[in-house]
Amino acid sequence: MKIRRWQARELVWIMTPLFLVGCSYLFPSKEDKKFTPKDLNLPEIKYHADLEVRGDKSQKNYFESVPELLKPDTSLPVSTNSLRYRADADLKLLRKALKNRGYFNGKVDYILDYSGSEKVVKFIVEPGAVYKIEGVDIDMTGADDVPIMPAKARRVIGINNGDKVRLDEVVASVPRLRRYFVCHGYPDVEIEEPIGKINDEKKSLLLLYKIHLKGKKRYGSLTIQGNKNISESYIRNRFPIRKDDFYDQSELDKARRALLDSEIFSSVLISHKSTPDHADITVDLKEAPPRRVAAGIRYGTQEGVGGRLLWQHKNAFGNGEDFYVRGEGGQRQFKASIGLKVPDVIWQNFTLSTIASVTKADTKAYEGHIYNYYLGLEHKIDDTSSYGIGIEAELSDLKKTRRVNRYFGGLPIYYLYDASNDRINPYKGWRARIDVAPYMGDFVQHRPMVKASLLSSQYWRLVKKDKFVIATWERIGQVGGIPFSDIPLNRRWYGGGSSSVRGYGYQKLSKPDAFRNPLGGKSIIEGGIEPRWHVNEKIGVSVFFEAGAVSERQVPGLKSKELLSGYGVGGKYYTDIGPIRVDIAFPTKRRKVAGKNYDSPVQFYISLGQAF
Repeated sequence: MKIRRWQARELVWIMTPLFLVGCSYLFPSKEDKKFTPKDLNLPEIKYHADLEVRGDKSQKNYFESVPELLKPDTSLPVSTNSLRYRADADLKLLRKALKNRGYFNGKVDYILDYSGSEKVVKFIVEPGAVYKIEGVDIDMTGADDVPIMPAKARRVIGINNGDKVRLDEVVASVPRLRRYFVCHGYPDVEIEEPIGKINDEKKSLLLLYKIHLKGKKRYGSLTIQGNKNISESYIRNRFPIRKDDFYDQSELDKARRALLDSEIFSSVLISHKSTPDHADITVDLKEAPPRRVAAGIRYGTQEGVGGRLLWQHKNAFGNGEDFYVRGEGGQRQFKASIGLKVPDVIWQNFTLSTIASVTKADTKAYEGHIYNYYLGLEHKIDDTSSYGIGIEAELSDLKKTRRVNRYFGGLPIYYLYDASNDRINPYKGWRARIDVAPYMGDFVQHRPMVKASLLSSQYWRLVKKDKFVIATWERIGQVGGIPFSDIPLNRRWYGGGSSSVRGYGYQKLSKPDAFRNPLGGKSIIEGGIEPRWHVNEKIGVSVFFEAGAVSERQVPGLKSKELLSGYGVGGKYYTDIGPIRVDIAFPTKRRKVAGKNYDSPVQFYISLGQAF
């Protein structure tokens, strides 16, 4: 029978897909676990896989984590040939694993048993002797001086003589070494893949790093591109570099972070172009929309529905000025404010801040209006520390049993230290804030009032990837200089609510008066502990215990009836902007006033972000 050319072409087109389908059936790819046999209605081969380590068993857990056949989520093979193919692939992975852990003479094999209905795969690993690091040699070119000594190199690389060989650590040492050089004047450094010289007699490995420095560079010109609406001086002030200083990548990274944190720019790219002795810096910027609206909502049993609404212009006058109008509060208390922050006043990293606000209060402790104005200078010392000093004036018209007008002015000072990893959802580090504010006004005998407080919180991550975190917080505060009865109602300590001991309602941690209203106090001490479990990517749970005391005396009595505690449970739903938190809290003791319960049996809270 004679086959014509066009018929041959059609036959090839038909047979090629059939041939590929057959190959994929007999020799499945490494990605075959994405499609299970059930998806394709193919037969399944049941098997059991095991791994035996003969000799040094110190790395058994690591070896067991390598083969794909030992992983519980691996799909079943479709044939015995497919099973053998997977075992061969796992054999290659185990050989790499042996070398990665320093077992260069190790052996690995497997046994397949097809006799039963359930096939058996058994991997046998014989690690042999583990090799150790004999030394680290560095071969550098491109510099007249010696930029790094061998002892320093070992500290940077993180590998010491006598250490067991870990090839993954050797690979990870290259970016650390490169980071060291680009932060010490060598922006064009190139580091080759480390070479290892094996000595089978000594069972050792000598590492050799070849580094091409390409000359030490100083800062050259600084060119800024893409700034359309913001002044170049604002951008230059974010760069702590001077011409002819040695190149330091960490300084450029810090400048980039400062520009992004300003929220004025959506993109910041920093590059360099080298000349024989200098590195010219180019900054490419993309400005973000300067105007924005933000909103948030929360709920508390005593506070009711509340939230925050913010309109903001991040570049009001072309030099990074932050102008905003904000409303925040809830059914019990609402505060409207207008503010302006002017950066780089007098010196770099000094910000002039001014805020005018009006508060309408209708709480159990008092009701009325509060008018406040603040003007201050804030200085960011570094990435973790800042402080501020300002002047403040306040006029209030508040009523408890009778309406009282108060006026006073002060000199508030604060210091903030924040070494936590995240502002909304921290899982490591700690924070502390100290506030001290002396005030003069319509006080008895014209004596000054001084209000001071310390608030601190700590975060311990006990399991990697923030799966389990223990968070704690503490607060102490005091109002001194004047009698308790002379302290303005809104400047007393109250406690209770979402940012205090959650088992007690807003302002209700303090002692009640005869009319079942919070009395407030001259001093406060409180704290709490909250273990947090991150169940999966979206869900988290927590339990918490908190205690505190508010007193009309200088120091609360921790053994008196003033000390109250509460406990509760919380659930969290993690989103891109932070966790949505739901807490249910209970008081350990419900107080009575005039024969009636003063404290609610349960408190319920909903908000964005962690409690502290």
